[in-house]
Amino acid sequence: MAFERMRTLSPDRLDGVSIYSTTLWHLKKEVDLSYLAQQVTSHKTSPEAWCVAGNCFSLQKEHDVALDFFTRYVSNEDFDKAVACFRQALRVDPRHYNAWCGLGTIYFKQEKLAVADYHFGRAVAINPHSSLLHCFRGVVLHALTKDDDALAALDTALALNATNLVARYHKADIFVAHGRLDEALVELHRVEAAAPKDYTVHFTLGSVYTKLVREPCLMFVSLLYLTS
Repeated sequence: MAFERMRTLSPDRLDGVSIYSTTLWHLKKEVDLSYLAQQVTSHKTSPEAWCVAGNCFSLQKEHDVALDFFTRYVSNEDFDKAVACFRQALRVDPRHYNAWCGLGTIYFKQEKLAVADYHFGRAVAINPHSSLLHCFRGVVLHALTKDDDALAALDTALALNATNLVARYHKADIFVAHGRLDEALVELHRVEAAAPKDYTVHFTLGSVYTKLVREPCLMFVSLLYLTS
């Protein structure tokens, strides 16, 4: 292949690596894809390397690891290049759920929430056993204020993987938004037990406890005012 000749002549060149790795994924060439992943390890901080790693782990059925690498690929925020790569992947294989997820992540970052939900929904339909995909969709649904649907998605994520701390934290966040503080505390303490050094959890716990203390105080003040 022309791309293989280019890699031989210029092994440090990354142009087209993302699309080439997606082609290898579609052709199920696990050995070639693993070799390509090893070749780009010297560029392990580049978004192209993350895309190659994502395709490699996806072909090896390590779906959650693959999604982590694709999320890193998108976090580079070179959205035009990422969108082109993911759309090319879908032209090659419309059931490439990682590409649907990648596009959903980009549209979420761009605050195109309904479009993001559509793409995450397609990813979930293809791979309904991924805890991370259900979690991602739950976050988007919460942003769309569809909180009943969001909780259902997060519950599914936790049923598939009880150690999904991101899903548990976002579930607590929804409970807080609806004043279900005791339920929020249950979820937050579970996250705290698994990630005791996460300052975000401690901050949220403090906020919830402040609300729990403040409400009885406000009720007491109101009672004094009414009886005075």
